[in-house]
Amino acid sequence: MGKNISLPSLNNVKTLPNRVYLLLEDAILRGKIKQGDRLIEDELSAVMGVSRAPIREAFRLMEKEGLIKIIPHKGAIVSSISRDDVADIYEVSSVLEGLAAGLFCKRATEAELRKMKNICRDMETQIEKKNLLKFRKLNRDFHEVFINGCANKKIKEVYNSFQKQIHWFQNVSLSSQGRPEISLKEHKNILDALLKKDSNAAEHAAREHVRRAANYFLSKTDKGKENGTGNPNH
Repeated sequence: MGKNISLPSLNNVKTLPNRVYLLLEDAILRGKIKQGDRLIEDELSAVMGVSRAPIREAFRLMEKEGLIKIIPHKGAIVSSISRDDVADIYEVSSVLEGLAAGLFCKRATEAELRKMKNICRDMETQIEKKNLLKFRKLNRDFHEVFINGCANKKIKEVYNSFQKQIHWFQNVSLSSQGRPEISLKEHKNILDALLKKDSNAAEHAAREHVRRAANYFLSKTDKGKENGTGNPNH
């Protein structure tokens, strides 16, 4: 993993394993800790200023989420997601987000639509400021409004089951030059359909957005392999 990683120290409290988990999860999803990296208990203990016990418990939580694999005699390794895994997840996500957008179009409140309009404006502002971190957060917020607002518990349950992987992919894709601007246009297309109450157009726009994001991510993965990195974060 490398000892130059910067993680804050934590106080030893009851929720410490969860706090360790959240910090490591955030570092993985942002690409600070990369696929295939080994997480070393002693190193993390020294960096975070905690004992090894909460780190082990955090590892167990992360393994359940699929973020890491605990391998006998090797320890915790950050999961590497195969090209097939990515393609499969995006295929499911495309259907779910399209369906959610179509349903949301019929069920959205004016307050929810205003929120989405504000998010789009904020996304544009953050692109102008070149604040990619804030843009990523707004991107997630936009999707969560219509996923939650579609009022279908099963869609939300299935989406949440691989939400972390989707965030992981988004962070990689949105880190590339030009992609945030394209992504913003796609979000505006979704919003436009929602404001027009056109459920078919909303579903199509949401599915197209996911499809294009998938193609972009997979093309980066393939390019990474051609360059010998094998890692789309490179």
